[in-house]
Amino acid sequence: MIRLALVEDDSRLAKLEKDYIRQVWELEEDLDIQMFDRAEHFLEDVKNGAGFDILIADIELPGMNGIRMGQSLREKNGDMTVIFLTAHDGFALESYQMNARQYILKSEMHRRLPEVLNAAGREICRERKNFRLIQENGEMKRLCMDEVLYFSKEGKYVKYTLKKETVRERASLETVLEETGGYPFVKTERGFVVNARFIVKITEDTVYLGNGDAVPVSRRLLPRVKQEITRKRSGL
Repeated sequence: MIRLALVEDDSRLAKLEKDYIRQVWELEEDLDIQMFDRAEHFLEDVKNGAGFDILIADIELPGMNGIRMGQSLREKNGDMTVIFLTAHDGFALESYQMNARQYILKSEMHRRLPEVLNAAGREICRERKNFRLIQENGEMKRLCMDEVLYFSKEGKYVKYTLKKETVRERASLETVLEETGGYPFVKTERGFVVNARFIVKITEDTVYLGNGDAVPVSRRLLPRVKQEITRKRSGL
């Protein structure tokens, strides 16, 4: 799922824009849209852990304007794609200085937004195969999934084990496995998913990884794990 925040203080325009965004979305990935009428409300949600992939925002907002909101966001989460959708062209220079992806006039929305939005969505999907954006200790960070040896369920959290550290994210194991897109990650037991590229040895009930860790494997899932090891050795 791709999460999009729409910040627009005009409720009528917000509904029209939301409906249009859904209409032109071309990707198979589900799109979740949340609407905000003030920059401060959006930033508060981000501060409290709401994770968004794309921000589409007006610039002329009550209180904090869109440019200031974007600048504040960049300090906390530089990976979010920002698209400004505005009625005025006087903020173009400021928007590019803060590295916004696009600055689209509302009069050109129907012509330009579909291409910009779907290009952003496709880029996010490509990056997700290698990176995962997570929140830990109140800070957003990018986790390179290629470096994850395995991840496991730990209460309401998922714990990622890398060679030199462990990282935790509040999420379900099933959600993370689905969003990583499968290979090289394979489930070995109800609460464990391993990166097949780091498997060095396997027995009837245990998988051994390159860092020396041992992870349990169930009899039911053992054939699938062996299949993934074969894929690794074949270079697939």
